[in-house]
Amino acid sequence: MFSPSVYQTTGFSKFQLHKTMSSEVCCPDEQHNRVSTGIGDSCCGRMPYSTSGNQICCAGKLHDGRGRQCCGGQLVSRDLECCGGEQEGVVYGRLPGMFCCGQDYVTMSDTICCSAASGESKAHVKKKNSMPGKCCETELIPETQKCCDGVGYNPLKYVCSNKISAGMLMKCELGSCPPAASREAKALHLVELPAQPSGHHRKRERVDDCMCVGLMGAEGTLSVHWSHAFLLIYLLTGPTECRAVCPASMEATAHCGRCDFNFTIHVCTVIRGSNHSTEKAPVEGICPSAEETVHTGSVNTFSFTDVDLEPDTTYEYRISPWNSYGRAFSKTVRASTREDVPQGVSPPRWIKMDNLEDGIVLNWKKPIQSNGPIIYYILLRNGIECFRGTSLTFSDTTEIQPFQEYSYQLKACTVAGCAASSKVVVATTQGVPQSILPARVTALSAEALRLSWNVPEKPNGVIKEYQLRQVGTGLIYTDTTHRRQHTVTGLQPYTNYSFTLTACTSAGCTSSEPFLGQTLQAAPRGVWVTPQHIIINSTAVELCWSPPEEPNGLISQYRLSRDGNLVFLAGAEEHCFTDKNLEPNSSYIYKLEATTGGGSSSSDEYIVQTPVSTPEEIQPPYNVTVIGPYSIFVAWTTPGILISKMPVEYNVLLHDGSIAPLTFSAGHHRSTLLENLAPFTQYAIRIQACQNGSCGASCRTFAKTSETAPMDLNSPVLKALGSARIEVRWTPPNRPNGVITNYFIHRRPAGVEEGSLVFVWSEGALEFTDAADTLRPFTLYEYQVRARNARGTVESPWSSAQTLEAPPQDLPAPWAQATGPHSVMLNWTRPESPNGVISLYHVVYQEPSDDPTCNVSTVRAFTVMDLGRTDRIGLKKEQSLIRRYCPNPCIICFLWGACLTGVSLHAVRKDECDITAKFLDDSLGPSTISAGFDQMISPRVTVFTAAVPRSSFLIKISDSPKGKTGFHLLSEIQ
Repeated sequence: MFSPSVYQTTGFSKFQLHKTMSSEVCCPDEQHNRVSTGIGDSCCGRMPYSTSGNQICCAGKLHDGRGRQCCGGQLVSRDLECCGGEQEGVVYGRLPGMFCCGQDYVTMSDTICCSAASGESKAHVKKKNSMPGKCCETELIPETQKCCDGVGYNPLKYVCSNKISAGMLMKCELGSCPPAASREAKALHLVELPAQPSGHHRKRERVDDCMCVGLMGAEGTLSVHWSHAFLLIYLLTGPTECRAVCPASMEATAHCGRCDFNFTIHVCTVIRGSNHSTEKAPVEGICPSAEETVHTGSVNTFSFTDVDLEPDTTYEYRISPWNSYGRAFSKTVRASTREDVPQGVSPPRWIKMDNLEDGIVLNWKKPIQSNGPIIYYILLRNGIECFRGTSLTFSDTTEIQPFQEYSYQLKACTVAGCAASSKVVVATTQGVPQSILPARVTALSAEALRLSWNVPEKPNGVIKEYQLRQVGTGLIYTDTTHRRQHTVTGLQPYTNYSFTLTACTSAGCTSSEPFLGQTLQAAPRGVWVTPQHIIINSTAVELCWSPPEEPNGLISQYRLSRDGNLVFLAGAEEHCFTDKNLEPNSSYIYKLEATTGGGSSSSDEYIVQTPVSTPEEIQPPYNVTVIGPYSIFVAWTTPGILISKMPVEYNVLLHDGSIAPLTFSAGHHRSTLLENLAPFTQYAIRIQACQNGSCGASCRTFAKTSETAPMDLNSPVLKALGSARIEVRWTPPNRPNGVITNYFIHRRPAGVEEGSLVFVWSEGALEFTDAADTLRPFTLYEYQVRARNARGTVESPWSSAQTLEAPPQDLPAPWAQATGPHSVMLNWTRPESPNGVISLYHVVYQEPSDDPTCNVSTVRAFTVMDLGRTDRIGLKKEQSLIRRYCPNPCIICFLWGACLTGVSLHAVRKDECDITAKFLDDSLGPSTISAGFDQMISPRVTVFTAAVPRSSFLIKISDSPKGKTGFHLLSEIQ
């Protein structure tokens, strides 16, 4: 397609046709009197870009569009409601039951929104018990009335004068007129046509900034002359909107916004926009103002000092002398005032970013009166310079903390000095709290703990609630009233409980480290639930007990009473007592009392009956031989006192630390092999002799089974502490079967059979933190523990843990190709070490600066998901990714439409290009072009090279050699 554009120079106009592809768009560049072409479907200022891409246009600049929208010329979150559009919009917090009516955010239930075809809207409050209404443009009128340009009227008494009869003309300029079906009359313009001697009515006037001449012939024909080549004439066949209401009796003459329209002397035109141009015609680059007399003096005065002038302004002066005959004027002379410090420096505007890493984006306008060229701006944050440069925007991302206030001040500087704006205070958005300290725990009783806490050291916002969680139970309390304390009840005595405290703002929540609380001691429960005793002889008995089922504290002592009398006071570690000097064939009542710091509790009564007689002087075994880890051989002698002529039966009693002994029957034998014992276990061995149903027992002797390899080792517990740190914890084997001398920690990447030894334990806590250099972020590893004693080794099952994510590494530089003056196509690959799940790619660029003292802020062009790795970005010419370059492709314009080939462009300086041009077809003969704004081709000149400013790159060809017009444009960047 071809896109027309107009380039105005002094005294005449030039027209260019720019050839663009179907995927490209032409954007007018009024500043440089040219157009910009590039890939896209829309324009952001003079920059082409694609509306379906990841960038959005706001205030004439391209920005990262992820999660953001343009409202009122500023970037805001998409979670907010924008009323009024990108240019004039106002931001509101989104609420249910409300909608936008123009710039107002109103309720649906009691509001009527009326909108005009121009886009203007107005909200009207629904009145109770009122007549039904309808919209007339932006106004609300009764249902019985008709609408005439925003005015309601009674059709029985009035008519609307907005009609244009068939055959009337509407004049408008190309680029300002919509298609005929959607055209809207912006103004009805009445023109009187005075009679001309030639029989034509002639009238000269400016319409929509175009000077038009209309000639109405006697037969109703029309001749039109114009100065712009693209002025079009439309024929209207239907009515447009009204401009006035007339009485019904004047319906025949109610036209063109008046009630007395005369078809013989009037013609009605429709004008889009203003009737008067606001653009001043430049004369020699200067827009003059009205002339004024600044001095009047005597004939002997030949000098004058003009004061109270504007800085950096050019003035024209002329002298007007007069005599009795009249006055005359001299030629004008110009003088320019010097530069001064700027005036009217406004404070910067700022935008709060949702994402903390984006920091604060500040924008500012040029001073109301610059008083000279601005050489740079200085931005101060809290009185310290953070930016110096010529840009009108800056992203402050240095040490920006959430929920803080920062003071910014802007200085605009000319060569004469700097002027400062007033200060503006910027408040950052809320963030998640930081530095949450554990709560203070106070034990109130054996069943209750009181928890209290302070406000976080860094709340980073308004704390809206606190949450208390109990490990193993979950959420137990939510504090929204800021009491900052809670009592936990229903707990068990003398028990440790683990809690976490969570503080929440609107941005999120943060939890403290787990903290412990222990309830107070209470009296024991379940004392001597299963009493045990052994008859030593008819006058002695051994009683043993185990700790209470629920000690509810630390046992400080045991008190054993017989028949209500204290017979034994024991410490916490003593669990047996031999009561002697008893009477044979007697019953005794025993009770055991256990005491803690919280009180004492007694057992139920336990009755022991002594026998009439038993074998006595029973000796412990004389031979105790440990056969292995699972067996012991025992041999003993006959008791010293027995009942004669009565058989004796023997038992071996084994105590392995439990209260109830293991009993092995030996019959009438005085030796036995004890089997199926536990390895590496110490046993207390007694010999029991029985006659006539009464038994006596010997004293204890001790033996310990030998070691064997450990068994039943659980897998380790893993916890990822960082991107290259994993904590490993483990417990001893359930059956160590000996003294564990070493633990071996092995590690392997998931999916690999063989593991490598990373740690050998010999003493200390059963834990290890693996922080080896070989650990990679976001990688799954498996760990195994091996326990070893003197007899062997046991291996645990493998357990796995994944290291945490880390910033990506080894990201190759993107491949960039310039696709237009304002666009670059980027292609990149995923990082070789993603170190996590890549969710987003941020594409950023910055404008290089020749001044090392100036801070150059980076600009986030757009954000893309990890779905593709090719995209195009729109760039300002001043912020290109390629610093030293010529426009690519260079737009070479021809008056007659031919295309040039063989043009190679090489960057020489920042503002110039070397152009070497020749025809590729040697049969055409040596021929070349000249480069410049108004120079013409010299068809038989050899190769010509010229440097031209890139801002006014225009080549004209007057004719093609030998009638050839088929050429091809080549360009390259170095």
